[in-house]
Amino acid sequence: MKSVELRVAVRNGDVMRAQYLIVDMYHQNYGILFSNDIVDLNSGIEPYPQSYLLGTVGSEVVAACGLYTRDTYCERYGEVTKDDLQQQLASEGLEARYDVRRTVEVTKLVIRSDYNGRGLGRWLFQAAHSAAFVMRGDEKPPLILCCATRSIFAAMHEASGIRARPLRKFPDYPVHERYRSADNPMDSRLIIPTVDIPPAIWNKPLPCALTLEER
Repeated sequence: MKSVELRVAVRNGDVMRAQYLIVDMYHQNYGILFSNDIVDLNSGIEPYPQSYLLGTVGSEVVAACGLYTRDTYCERYGEVTKDDLQQQLASEGLEARYDVRRTVEVTKLVIRSDYNGRGLGRWLFQAAHSAAFVMRGDEKPPLILCCATRSIFAAMHEASGIRARPLRKFPDYPVHERYRSADNPMDSRLIIPTVDIPPAIWNKPLPCALTLEER
């Protein structure tokens, strides 16, 4: 049996290792590059996330996930506005509990190919929606934005019991053409943590470990 440890990447070395796995997997699978200086979705260049989760087996990095803590993808490229978010809060009577200026976005979840199909992706996905990852000392929970194909929302969010509220269809950019299609378009959606995330997921502690059965 192997044990996967999942932790927030705090040290520079862990941040770089998480970035490396994400860059490697996205370039291999989708031809996507990353940069903080020149971002161009028409040329296949996306922005790096600002925070990361790192999954390791011993010294090996086997999984990673990112978090935009500013300049979220949905707002920067998906045409989502603060009014869109305010309307969703108003529909739940939650205007006083959340600040539409405080948004984060879970993004770039990757599993090393030799660890696919072992339940690691769902476990990492749920941990990425925990308070331990998205808050880390904030007084109020942030609003969580997400951008994905509708098949991903069904396979990950719905299967985990996380409600992702549709905001807008995401515009078509060349950078997404390898996984977006007319039958499986991309959406920008909103998650209101204390309403839309099951407590067992929201309160998941980090670091944590998962034992995988040997193949």
